[in-house]
Amino acid sequence: MPNYKILKTFKDKFTKKRHVAGSVYKTDAQRGAELQEKGYLGEEVQAELLSGNVKEIKQRVTKQLGQKELLNLLELEKNGDKRKSVLAHIESLLGDEDGHTEG
Repeated sequence: MPNYKILKTFKDKFTKKRHVAGSVYKTDAQRGAELQEKGYLGEEVQAELLSGNVKEIKQRVTKQLGQKELLNLLELEKNGDKRKSVLAHIESLLGDEDGHTEG
């Protein structure tokens, strides 16, 4: 099942669970498309980048993904497996990008 970035907080009509903006929502493609049309969900998050062991993940998840994708992956990991070393790796990549000043 795909994972989507939540753009607007909403209450799921089926589960009655509240989903907060900025977190990740896992659902089937049909329900995802429906919620995207209504403006609740953003683009699909690439969860396969976080599959496998920590060494494999560190090789796939690099600064080249960009801040937006790294933030999505960080949120996905926080809501998923919560592996400390994976979280630390993504946070370090985000920290490297945050350290650069814009001109």
